[in-house]
Amino acid sequence: MTFMLKLTSCDIATSLKAKVLIVLIFLLKAPGLYTQNDISFYLPDIKYDSGLTTPSSFLSFEVGDWHVTHGQLVHYLSKLCEESPNCQLTEYARSHENKPLIYLTISSTKNLENIASIKAEHNKLTEAEGSHNLDVSDIPLVLYQGYSIHGNESSGANAAMLVAYYLLAGQSPKTDRLLDQSIILLDPCYNPDGFQRFSTWANMHRHTRLNSDTNDREFDEVWPGGRTNHYWFDLNRDWLFNIHPSSKGRIKVFHEWKPDILTDHHEMGSNSTFFFQPGVPERTNPLTPQLNQDLTEEIGSYHASFLDSIGSAYFTKERYDDFFHGKGSTYPDINGCIGILFEQASSRGHLRETQNGLLSFPFTIRNQVVSSLSTQEAALALKDKIFNYKRDFYSKRLENKDLQGYYIFECMDNYMGSFIVNLLNRHEIDVYRTKKNKMLEGINFAKGDSYVVPKDQRQSGLVQTLFERVHKFRDSIFYDISSWTLPLAMDIKYAESFKQADMSALERVTKFEEPDMPPLSIAPSVKALAVSWHYYLSPAFLNSMLENKVKVNALTRDGQYSSGDGTVSLKAGTLVMPLPEEMNSRKSIIQNIEKFARKWGLPVIQLNSLKAREGLDLGSNDVLRIKDKDIAMLVGEGINAYEAGEAWHQLDKRWQIQFTKLDMAQLSKGQLARYDVLIMPDGYY
Repeated sequence: MTFMLKLTSCDIATSLKAKVLIVLIFLLKAPGLYTQNDISFYLPDIKYDSGLTTPSSFLSFEVGDWHVTHGQLVHYLSKLCEESPNCQLTEYARSHENKPLIYLTISSTKNLENIASIKAEHNKLTEAEGSHNLDVSDIPLVLYQGYSIHGNESSGANAAMLVAYYLLAGQSPKTDRLLDQSIILLDPCYNPDGFQRFSTWANMHRHTRLNSDTNDREFDEVWPGGRTNHYWFDLNRDWLFNIHPSSKGRIKVFHEWKPDILTDHHEMGSNSTFFFQPGVPERTNPLTPQLNQDLTEEIGSYHASFLDSIGSAYFTKERYDDFFHGKGSTYPDINGCIGILFEQASSRGHLRETQNGLLSFPFTIRNQVVSSLSTQEAALALKDKIFNYKRDFYSKRLENKDLQGYYIFECMDNYMGSFIVNLLNRHEIDVYRTKKNKMLEGINFAKGDSYVVPKDQRQSGLVQTLFERVHKFRDSIFYDISSWTLPLAMDIKYAESFKQADMSALERVTKFEEPDMPPLSIAPSVKALAVSWHYYLSPAFLNSMLENKVKVNALTRDGQYSSGDGTVSLKAGTLVMPLPEEMNSRKSIIQNIEKFARKWGLPVIQLNSLKAREGLDLGSNDVLRIKDKDIAMLVGEGINAYEAGEAWHQLDKRWQIQFTKLDMAQLSKGQLARYDVLIMPDGYY
C-alpha cells in the first residue's frame, strides 16, 4: 500500500510528526517485519523431541538472524541426522569447489530398515506392464524437496534446516503418519558454491541495526553474484545436459528413487509476493499430460490454505511457464513425477524496503517452510491419485502409435560420443550402437560410430524431448528456452525413422567405452605426425604439445599426403608435427605425441613425406607455425557472467588451457601488453 503526504510547512516539529506517523503506519502494514523469529515463528505448535538439537542451539543464533553458510548447513543436518533414527544422510556429489552435496532420507525406522525393498517396489510403478496389478497400499510415496539451486535465493536452504527439524523432532499424529506413509528426500542446497558466495556477502554487510534502504551495499552483490555455481553457470538449466558434477549426481539420485513429487524452492524479485505452480496454462509443454497440471493445481489448494493461515499473499497461473524440461520444476513432469516451482519474493539481505512494505529474511524463510509442509500434507492426501497418475504415465505409452520408430545419430568424435551416450544413460534412456552401415533421409551413418535410440521405451517422453524438432507453439511468449534438440545443440548429424529398428543389427551401450589405442609404431621413414583439428579435444592436445615444447604447424589449405601404403586427405587446420632425424629428440617428441593423443583420445596419422601429393608441402611458408600464447579474458562488472563462465569452463575444465581472468577494473593499470589473445565475452564495454 502506498501512502502520500504533502507537507505544507517547513516547521520542523510538524515534519517530524509526519515522519513518525508514516513510519508507524508502514510498520503496522509491513507483511515481512516481525520482532521475533524463534522456532515457534516458523513451525507448527506441537511437541518436539528435546533430545534433538535445534537449529538455533547449534548455530548460536536464531534462523534468519544471519544467512547460514553452507558449512553450517551441512554440519547441522549431519548432526541432526546422527541424533535421529528416522534419518539417513547421503553425499551424492561434490561441487567444483569440493563442497559436499547431500540429501537426507527421512522416514519411519521401519521404512528405513527396509529401504532397498521399498525402493524396488516403488520403482515398479514406472513399468509399463504389470504396474496396475501392483498393490500400492503399503508402498510409501516418495517426495523430493530441493532448495536454493540459485545460491543467492537463500531462503530455501535456510528453511531446509527447519523442515528437517520438524520432520525428525516433531511429535504428533500428523508427523508419525507422514513418516510412516512417505519417504522424504530433503536436498538442502543444490548449489553450494553460489550459496556460500552469497551468504558471505550478505553477512559481511549486515548492520547491527538492520538497514532496509535498498541503496545499501548489502543488497547489491559484486559481480558475478551468488546465483551461479563456481563456473558461473545457471544450474537450473542443467537438468537435461548435466554439464556439472552436482547435476550428474542429482539426476542419478532422481532415477534411483523415481520420486512422485519434486519441489524446487526459488526466489524472485523483491516487489512480488509468493508464487506456486501451475504456471501460465498456455505455456505448458505439450508432452506434459494435462492430469499432471490438474494434480499440480489440486496440490496448490493446500499451499493456498497454508499460506492463508499465516496471512501471506501469493499468486498462481501467471508469469512462469512450464515448458522447458531442463529445469528443476519441469524435468520431473517428463518422468512421471509432479514438479512444483515455488518463488518467494527475495529480501536479498536481512530487511528490505519493497512496494509491499518491509520484507524480512525470516518472513521469506517462513513461507518456504510453510509451502514445504503444505506439499507434505497434499502428498499424503492425494497419494492414490498421484500413484495412479504415475502408473498411467508409463503404461499409456503402450497405446501410443506415434512411438513406432527410432532416432539415429553419428559421433565419430570420441569425446562427443561419450558425452551424448553417457548423458542418455544417466537419464536411463536405452541407446544402441549400430553394427551395420545405415542410410536414412539421404544420410550415411557409419557402423560402430552411429547410435540408435528407440522411441518406444520407458523414457519415451524424454527421448522425444531430446530429439524432436518443434516448429509450432501454442503461445509465442516464453519465460525460458523454447528449443533444446540434443543432436542440433551438439552439431552432429541425425535422422528419424518411423519404422521399427532391426535389433539384430544393434548392441546395447550402457556406458561409452573409449576405443583401445594401440602403441604408436613409428618407422624411421615417417617424417611427420598429424592430428585432425576437427575433434572436440584437438585444442587440448595442441595446448599439451605447446606446453611440452613440441613444434606444431597447421595446414592452411586442404591437401593430400603419403601415409603408409596410400594417400590420406588432410583438412585445413590439421596439426602437423615434423619429426627430426636426431634419435633422442625424435624419440622424445613421439613419446609426448603418443602420451597426449592417448590422453585426449585422438588418432594420430603418420606421414611418409613432407612433399604434398596435392596442396601445400609441409615445409611451405604458408604452413602456419603455432606458438604458445598468453591469454586473458575480461571479467567483472558489465560482462555477461554466463558467457564468461562458459568460456572459463571450456578452457579450464575441457581443454585445460591456462589463461588469466582480467577484471575490467584492472584495465586502467595498463596490463594488456603482456597478452597475445584477449577474450571479450558479451557485455557493456
